[in-house]
Amino acid sequence: MEFKEEHVAFRRVVSEFADAEIASHAREWDRDRRFPLDAVERIGALCLFGLPFDGRYGGSGSDFTTLGIAIEELARVDQSIAITLEAAVRLEINPIAEAGTEAQRGQWMPDLIAGGSATQIFAEPASSTTPSSPATTAMPRCSRSAKAPARCSD
Repeated sequence: MEFKEEHVAFRRVVSEFADAEIASHAREWDRDRRFPLDAVERIGALCLFGLPFDGRYGGSGSDFTTLGIAIEELARVDQSIAITLEAAVRLEINPIAEAGTEAQRGQWMPDLIAGGSATQIFAEPASSTTPSSPATTAMPRCSRSAKAPARCSD
C-alpha cells in the first residue's frame, strides 16, 4: 500500500511520541502491573482518540488508515497502550458516533476524545464495582473432549 505524504508525516509524529513518552516506561508499567493513566492522558492531548471523528466533537476527521498507523506505532513499543487506543475508539467512541443521538454525541464524545472513559468494567449486585474485589466466579458451562462434541448445560 502506498501511503499519502500526510500518513508518512503522521507516522513520524506518533513514532517520536511513542519513543519519547511510552517506550522508556513500558517495561516498568508491566513489571509493576500499573496502568499508566498519565500516558493515556498524553495520548488524549495528542488527539489520537479523536482521529477518525468529526471536528465538532473534538476529533480531527482523519481516516481509519491514520488511526491504524497510530495503533501500529504505539504497538511497536507497548501493545497495552496500543490496544487502549483501539478499544477506546472502536468500543467506546465509535458506537456513540455511529448510533448515538446528536445530544449523546455532544455529551460524551468531547470528553472521550480528550482521553476520558465512559466504561465501568465490573458491576456486581453483591460487591463493589472495583476490579480488585469481584464476588462472581466464572464457571465453565461446557465440557469438551477430543472425542466428543461440546456438551453444555442450560
